[in-house]
Amino acid sequence: MRKKTRFSLSRTLIYLSPILLLTACNLGGGGKGGDSTIKIDQVGGEFNLSKDLTLFVPSNAVDQEIEITVREIPSEEVNTLRQLPEDGESQLIAAFEILPHGQTFQIPVQIQIENIDYSENNLPLIYSLDLEDQSFQLAEIRTSYDRQSGDLILFLDHFSSYAAYLEEGYISPECQENPCRCEEISIEQSDAYNICSQDDCQVTESDVSVTFDACGGNTDHLLMREISPSCQPRMMISPDQEVIPVEGSTQVNVELGLSCAPFKNQDVFYSSNQLGQVDPIQTITDSAGKTETTFTAGEEPGTAEVTAEAFGSYYLLEITLNDESEYGKEKFYELEETTTIEIGNIQGTFEGSFNTCLGGFCVHDYQVRFDFVVDEIDWEAGSWTGTADVTQSGNVTTTWEDAHVENVNTPDFEGLEIFGNAFPETEELDLLSLAVVNVGGPDDFYGTFLIVADDGGGSFELFILGFPLEVKADLDVEGIIPFRFKVDGSDTPQSGAGSIFLPNEDGPTMPGTYTLTLEY
Repeated sequence: MRKKTRFSLSRTLIYLSPILLLTACNLGGGGKGGDSTIKIDQVGGEFNLSKDLTLFVPSNAVDQEIEITVREIPSEEVNTLRQLPEDGESQLIAAFEILPHGQTFQIPVQIQIENIDYSENNLPLIYSLDLEDQSFQLAEIRTSYDRQSGDLILFLDHFSSYAAYLEEGYISPECQENPCRCEEISIEQSDAYNICSQDDCQVTESDVSVTFDACGGNTDHLLMREISPSCQPRMMISPDQEVIPVEGSTQVNVELGLSCAPFKNQDVFYSSNQLGQVDPIQTITDSAGKTETTFTAGEEPGTAEVTAEAFGSYYLLEITLNDESEYGKEKFYELEETTTIEIGNIQGTFEGSFNTCLGGFCVHDYQVRFDFVVDEIDWEAGSWTGTADVTQSGNVTTTWEDAHVENVNTPDFEGLEIFGNAFPETEELDLLSLAVVNVGGPDDFYGTFLIVADDGGGSFELFILGFPLEVKADLDVEGIIPFRFKVDGSDTPQSGAGSIFLPNEDGPTMPGTYTLTLEY
């Protein structure tokens, strides 16, 4: 029979250090390693695997005879898996592999590790090893510990590879106030949840429950978050818009992480060159490791730079008990990243195709194109100014009998001065201002054509199209609305149905379609 053991612990909130000191022990303590092979059957029994390692198999744990092998794992192999620094204070008790892997039992078997050199402020924890995949994480296992005899018992329902550690902790005054907390204990470990893994970096969370049997089964729950030493802080910075207009703005996004894991509650500081400014100049990352600021360009075009800086510290280990946290080793970092934003004048293109019949003539596939530049925006005054080059073309026919069309003229224009409304609340401009241009006279801006009588009875000249030209979007419930667009280009290209207003005509006279695009 397994000998009777008593268990006690001074406190359950244990200060786990990711820095481990591997000390030699009979099993896995730095020796060359050895194999023990035994056979077990339905009868069960007690089997000495080494000086300090004993296997207890209850009767009927297996339904047939099986052969098992226990291999000692040298501390060097465990050290490689966990990537331990050279210094440390936690103690490797034992490391071993039990074969065949995955062998299950109808009743849990027990592995007892004896003669542990115990310090009363330490708690034994068991880690699961995968030697093939080179992984190391807290095992899902139930254990019992007797600090007086120095015996640790592992209850196993299947075989795998394990490493047992005494993790550093501290003595709580609760032992003086509640002596039962220093008596028998049972330890329940959950399987470590892998938050993320990237290259050599691994971030895990685990639950450990410590039950004080002498305190009526009172249980403390510990949440442990561990970051492998190879994880390194990183920063990414990017603007929503890589190109913005003069006096335009864009959000600049920053994301901080510890390799693959979000880096929350970190201060980030911002600065920019003389072409603009950032606001706010300091933010804090959220639970996803993200934060942002806004860059606003000045009056000069060019390449703006926005720099984000973060410096502080973090902990390789965090243990939370009853909403109170303790921390392991503190590490410090400094990060700096810069992104660029191009600032330039807004350049836009409006293209439309329209058709109509008026009186005795019809305009077919009338094409008009405005290539415009916004030279200046006065948000305070609510206006903008610029220039436009206009091209136009189309076919004209007449509906009158015994007549034809001659001398169709659809002139192009360069450098037309345009202006319009600016809306600072939404950072929008409108194209209603294309209705107003400064040119010399009617002959300069009207397209013309002749309708000639086929019988030689005469002819007369008509205007096709000209300025003031009002190109507007489709009707809404209240009437005509102008084209409007955001200066950051986020709502372009726009496209849809529209109409052209001809001079001295009431109502939309030339329906068609349009497209509006922007660039810088």
